[in-house]
Amino acid sequence: MPKKQIEKRIEALERFTVAQQRSFDSAVESALPHETSELELLLSACGADADRRPLTEPEMTARRTYLTALRRECRNRRLSFPSQFDHTCYIHRAMIIIGALTFQLQDFDLARSGFKALEEGQIPSEAELAVIRAMNVQRERLHQLTMGNLQGTA
Repeated sequence: MPKKQIEKRIEALERFTVAQQRSFDSAVESALPHETSELELLLSACGADADRRPLTEPEMTARRTYLTALRRECRNRRLSFPSQFDHTCYIHRAMIIIGALTFQLQDFDLARSGFKALEEGQIPSEAELAVIRAMNVQRERLHQLTMGNLQGTA
């Protein structure tokens, strides 16, 4: 087979693979619940995996519900569901959704203006600092929920 044909086939395969991955990533996001408590249970299940502890009944139910929704999304998109599913693939998206559900748009505006003030060598306002602190506390809480007790064992 001529080199040009091989290169074209490889390029076509790469485009197909990238499109499949994007479609799966979209399915992962679409299947996520849009309730903070359910998302936190999914993150907690990842923490349980990291700690190598059994899932609680609510964690197990949240994971089962999510996997059912993800299988449905994959079926609707004509994607095959992976035989070895990595439960960490949704962590980042889940954290973003929790942030969007927890904070108002004006909170993000305040945080952005506070960070801009810091970049310019100015002191952020009390309101900006309060929102930045609240977002950092939320991020750290979610990180600990997701990572379990692994940090304490290092």
